[in-house]
Amino acid sequence: MTLSIIIVNYNTKKLLMKCLQRIADNLQLPRSEVEVIVVDNNSSDGSEEYLKKLRVTGYELRVIQNYTNVGFGSAVNQGIKTSSGDYVLLLNTDTELQEGSVKTLIDFVRNNQNIGIVVPQLLNPDGSIQPSCFKYPTIGGAIRKFWLGQNEAFGKYIPEGNQPNQVEGAVGAVWLMPRLTIERVGLLNEKFFMYYEDIDYCRRTRQAGLKIVYIPQLKVIHLHGASGKKLADKPNQWLVESSKKYHGLLEHYLINLIIRISQLCQK
Repeated sequence: MTLSIIIVNYNTKKLLMKCLQRIADNLQLPRSEVEVIVVDNNSSDGSEEYLKKLRVTGYELRVIQNYTNVGFGSAVNQGIKTSSGDYVLLLNTDTELQEGSVKTLIDFVRNNQNIGIVVPQLLNPDGSIQPSCFKYPTIGGAIRKFWLGQNEAFGKYIPEGNQPNQVEGAVGAVWLMPRLTIERVGLLNEKFFMYYEDIDYCRRTRQAGLKIVYIPQLKVIHLHGASGKKLADKPNQWLVESSKKYHGLLEHYLINLIIRISQLCQK
């Protein structure tokens, strides 16, 4: 098996339907060499019924149905554990693959050494570029951005240039990893219910001596935030909880203090 595509779904039935159709239309790989694994986190919008009735031709589709929301990282790990592809593509339901994009990602990994994760450029529906790469969030980075005006020092940014760039990290909307990455780095950290699991995994990937590469020539539409619209106020709660787990309480509060002082000074 060449490729395993893992999609986590939570109450995004319409997005999931379009995502799966885009996969069918744009793979440019032998369908016998592709498996799609959908992990549903106890959706209540009809996703379970849709997946039960769904029949696809040309590639293998498997569904893992959870009866509680186990969180994003845990659901991804469920998919990884059952996957068999030489390459694993983590794909959000709010992404729209373009023709040949997956094959290009795979070819890049095959033709370059020590690649841990490779990602495309993410576009908004209007064609504008989304900031999707980041440096690790640190106190020093927060000071440089919010007090010294160095915007790329903290938070997401768009790398310059039109050639592949090595980056510290990239958001996990569309991640292609060779099986080697999982063997060296392991699974996603399940202590993060949602958010920071991508930052944590990117850090561990680079610690394992593997590169994370952003390819601006390769573009994928990302309906940023669409997959979390029905989560009410929980995303902010999970963001705060994950930040505390990633940074520790002291660093979490210091970073937020730096940001707050900056906001007060701008008023």
